[in-house]
Amino acid sequence: MRKTLLTSLCMLFCIICSAEDKIYQEAFIHEIVMQLTEEQDHIIIGQHKSPIRTPQISYDNQHLYITPHYDVPDAQIIIRDETDNIIYDINTALTGSNSVITLPQYVMENKYSIELVYSEKHYIGIF
Repeated sequence: MRKTLLTSLCMLFCIICSAEDKIYQEAFIHEIVMQLTEEQDHIIIGQHKSPIRTPQISYDNQHLYITPHYDVPDAQIIIRDETDNIIYDINTALTGSNSVITLPQYVMENKYSIELVYSEKHYIGIF
């Protein structure tokens, strides 16, 4: 009986600690609102134009999470500081489910804006 009670208490303690860690981690994930910089009007008469779906981008203290709405084989990610200098630039493939990019500490401390370029679309967001 004691072993069962002790095991149950240990499991309850582990579950509570795990839940607290999850809440603590989620509290530090920030969303970035992305905007399309140039919206090209190529509407053919009679064609219905649906709104453009922007990719979802969020970040925490060390990672950048990018979720486009479909797989992107070649995307360019540019991060700039407050003086508009490029401090990070990479070409990479993005998956529609979620792509995680680990950023250097210098970039995380000096980030100001992010640009995402793919499929002839140019998105920009402010951290």
